[in-house]
Amino acid sequence: MKKAGNIFWLIFAAFLLSGCASAPFQGKLDKLRQATRKKKKNSRPRESRGSRCGDFYYQEEEEERDPLEELEAGILEWTLLLPFTLPQMAVDDLGFRRQGWFLERPYAYGESGSMVFPYSKNRGRGKGWKADLALENGNDFHGLDRTGLTFLVDTSSRIGFSGRLDYYRELGSQDLIMGVADVTLRFAQGETAQFRTGLGVRFWGDENGGKAGLDFLYAADFQPGDPWLLSLEFHAGNLGDAWAVEGRGVLGFQLGAFRLQGGYQHLNVGGVDLYGPFLGAGLSF
Repeated sequence: MKKAGNIFWLIFAAFLLSGCASAPFQGKLDKLRQATRKKKKNSRPRESRGSRCGDFYYQEEEEERDPLEELEAGILEWTLLLPFTLPQMAVDDLGFRRQGWFLERPYAYGESGSMVFPYSKNRGRGKGWKADLALENGNDFHGLDRTGLTFLVDTSSRIGFSGRLDYYRELGSQDLIMGVADVTLRFAQGETAQFRTGLGVRFWGDENGGKAGLDFLYAADFQPGDPWLLSLEFHAGNLGDAWAVEGRGVLGFQLGAFRLQGGYQHLNVGGVDLYGPFLGAGLSF
């Protein structure tokens, strides 16, 4: 009987050990690393349209385009341009018609926003560039913590540079650094609203390596009324072998050159979601 009891406990211990070994912890950061390193499947090359006869190859003539297809293409093109043309119409900046300059900080000298134009009473106080810097910390309340540094440099020529560097920490996973950097074009500008688009890179890395990809940016900055600020960003692109899509919103409270801010950020990389609210502080100069 004693021998049978010993065998039972040995089997029970082996079962526990096998269960622990077969189900290792895998956090969001580990899943993200795996998603961006998926191996691409080999695909068969597409055959050209045409026919062979002996050693000669005859290319089929292109079919005439249906007028309905041309109409559909035109509607699609107009729809894709709406996110750019509508903001330009809203701020009276079609064709980049408005030349503007930046205030040293939003709402300075009693102005209604962050930019001045030739007819503004404070035109002489405008400058040809601006910079914003912010430090923030966020958490998803499930063990994932993020510390981020954001920056934006913009010029009166409408060309700028923006980006963010995030340091992620998760219990049970190796720490990870992720960043995004874009060269931007301010395609619509007004006293209280500015719209930017851009192209750049997104990347992540740790002590074992990393991955990178392309990034597309669409952003809008609003000054609805002193001392409030609102910024919205949308990113789309890839990170390694995975798609990356991100949405981000920030509400700020301007105090002179300083700014208190809070917001929400949601990033999806290959089906892995990194999200959560955040708080931070910024500086305009």
